[in-house]
Amino acid sequence: MIEKPVEVRVPVAVPCKTAEIPEPDWPLAKVPETTSDFEWFRAALAELALRAGYEVRLRAAVATCQ
Repeated sequence: MIEKPVEVRVPVAVPCKTAEIPEPDWPLAKVPETTSDFEWFRAALAELALRAGYEVRLRAAVATCQ
């Protein structure tokens, strides 16, 4: 016979749903092999900036799930 209800707290896994973050087109992937060192370096600098922004978006998505 139950005299008093008992509350039981159990953690339940909940899937985290965030918007998909598309991977950008990386500039170095498009640089032809015959390009000059200057153009390759220019594409590399552009890719560094692009990767930094992409990483910020990925970290924000992970933070929403924590």
